[in-house]
Amino acid sequence: MGAETEAIVRRTIRKVGEAELPLFLRSTIHAGNVDQMVEIVRDAKRFGADTVGFAPLALMGNAKRNAVSRPEPEVYVDHFIRALECALAERVNVYSSEINYLSRRGRNSPAPTLVFLPDGSLSYSIKFCSTSSAGARELVVGRYDPPAQRLEFDWERLAERGRIFSANQPRYCGGCTAFEDCRSLNLFDLLSVSADPGPLDSYYCEVTRMVLKRLEALDLSGNLPY
Repeated sequence: MGAETEAIVRRTIRKVGEAELPLFLRSTIHAGNVDQMVEIVRDAKRFGADTVGFAPLALMGNAKRNAVSRPEPEVYVDHFIRALECALAERVNVYSSEINYLSRRGRNSPAPTLVFLPDGSLSYSIKFCSTSSAGARELVVGRYDPPAQRLEFDWERLAERGRIFSANQPRYCGGCTAFEDCRSLNLFDLLSVSADPGPLDSYYCEVTRMVLKRLEALDLSGNLPY
């Protein structure tokens, strides 16, 4: 980001911390900042953040327009593990779908996190900032009714997403030994939104498999499970 944007972000983070509000810092990781993941954790500690999260860059929208690239999966995972080790030492929690899976292995999955879009719609994704964006309607699964203070789910759409996911899963994930580790975490939106999502971007699959393998050697008891 530019210097002016970075200054605004830092001021905003500082104000949230000074107000003693829960602070979760999420960073999108690309080839240009992958080597700063440990420093992001240290910044989070300085700002008083409760949790940090990292997400590999999706090659769409601004990433394509600005020709931003992704690091090799091995490079991403190496820096992620270093950042996680730093976070455990600094007592900063790390939000990760892989850690979530390991922390609840053998137990029921938690309810998915809902995202409120600006017009009051509900989604399971933060890919779109508004339902006016192209394709965003496919992600909406309900609305919030302010007078009734009630969530209203589109059960027909949810059922259809489930049917699409069941049809897509054998096509894209059949034979993958990590499928049970990552289903409904990294690939759910991709495989359930579209009846024909096209070629699967295997970058996230490779990252998930590598991260899960590396996590086996770490003591994650000091990290807050979600």
